[in-house]
Amino acid sequence: MKKFTMWLFVLILSSIVFLLGFNTKTNLEPKYLYQVYLDDQVLGVIESKNELEEYIDSQGSTLKEKYNVDKVYAPEGLEIRKIITYDNHVDKVKDVYKKLSELKPFTISGYQFTIKKEVETSNGETVTKNTVIYVTDDSIFETAIQNTIISFLGENVYKAYREGTQAKIKQTGLTYNNIYVDNDITRKETNISVNEKIYVNSEELSQYILFSTNENKNQYIVKSGDTIESVAAANKISVQEFLISNPEFTSKDNVLYSGQVVSVAYANPLVDVMADVTKIEDQTTYYSVQEQSSSDIILGDEQVVQEGANGVNRVTQNIRYKNGFIQAAEVSQQVEIKPTTPKIVIVGTKYISGVGGNYWTWPTSSYSISSPFGWRSYEFHTGIDIYNYYGAPIYAANNGIVTIAGWYGTYGIFVGINHNNGYGTGYGHMSMLAPGIHVGSTVERGQLIGYIGLTGQTSGPHVHFELYYGSTHPGYNYSKFINPQFMY
Repeated sequence: MKKFTMWLFVLILSSIVFLLGFNTKTNLEPKYLYQVYLDDQVLGVIESKNELEEYIDSQGSTLKEKYNVDKVYAPEGLEIRKIITYDNHVDKVKDVYKKLSELKPFTISGYQFTIKKEVETSNGETVTKNTVIYVTDDSIFETAIQNTIISFLGENVYKAYREGTQAKIKQTGLTYNNIYVDNDITRKETNISVNEKIYVNSEELSQYILFSTNENKNQYIVKSGDTIESVAAANKISVQEFLISNPEFTSKDNVLYSGQVVSVAYANPLVDVMADVTKIEDQTTYYSVQEQSSSDIILGDEQVVQEGANGVNRVTQNIRYKNGFIQAAEVSQQVEIKPTTPKIVIVGTKYISGVGGNYWTWPTSSYSISSPFGWRSYEFHTGIDIYNYYGAPIYAANNGIVTIAGWYGTYGIFVGINHNNGYGTGYGHMSMLAPGIHVGSTVERGQLIGYIGLTGQTSGPHVHFELYYGSTHPGYNYSKFINPQFMY
């Protein structure tokens, strides 16, 4: 009987608990709330999604002022999910905001531009470099690109090209046929983390695109007697890089004054500004030296029979510039304006030697110089680049002994000649050597030694022509490089 009574008591008690629990649950109403996540981490539960978004925006006055925007947004990765719950607990919006601010930066609306550029690594490989730029307005990026183009071409040139008001070529001059940026650039509207570098004006972005850095450029204080060319050379940059760093100057002939502060920086643009140009110019054609042999004259002695005179050719060229430097050039027409008069010299033949005389022969049939002697991009260009068609002949500038004949580092196929008169010459980027040219060969002035090519580090067919003084072996132990044009 006692056992039965106990079971009955348990049954009644259970029924009461069940009915009480059922009645309690049925008396609760479900609530629609919002659960806040950041990268799948739960930060709390709030009553209103809009309230949190408006609170984030209201707390962002400093960011709005800094970036000149109207609204501040939640951090990237924030998610607010609507939920149904019987739980009465709700977090305060300001508490959720505080957690957000401690975990991740807030964002603003803007644009992301990605610039792709082909660059060469130190080991000669070509790789694609991606640069991401953030701006508050896409017009900032567009204006910065226009400013970059103007830095290389000049405002007047670019304006005339855009408006179709370029002066027509009468006899000599140039016309810009096409100006463009040769890069793959993508644009995306997005929310940007305020931890990123965000550009709010085109001037600052223009400098970054031109120099690949936001750091201040080096300064130079002008001394008495300084010129733009001498300042550029002293700081191991090209004249063009000086003009880009100091846009207030329009020409290398602009006058500097003592105490003036100028910027000196190596241009390293993130984009490739291309310009296709038709150029007509009168070029000096250097006279040739014609030798007449005489066995009555000792080798090394020479007699001038007729003095030479340079001529003039009117040359039409199609040139492609890349960031202000010639990338490719092709001569489409050549008209002789004034013929050359050859210099006629009687030379002795009593003894064959590799001693160079006092007269020098131009090393190829072209007189177009794509890169002059001197500083360019923090690198000293030790000779001159004379561009010509692929396979054009290259001649020895004077008598001498061949000391290098073959591959020579970045020069590619290279010939070095010791003229045994205190001078040496070098000829780089050949496609191949001429027959019979080898180390130890004795060559004469004007003798064929090789052909224009693209070997070594070069962007177009040309011969890199160097002149050394005091050299015993061109390429080694030289004492001084000389501008080869001074010898003509």
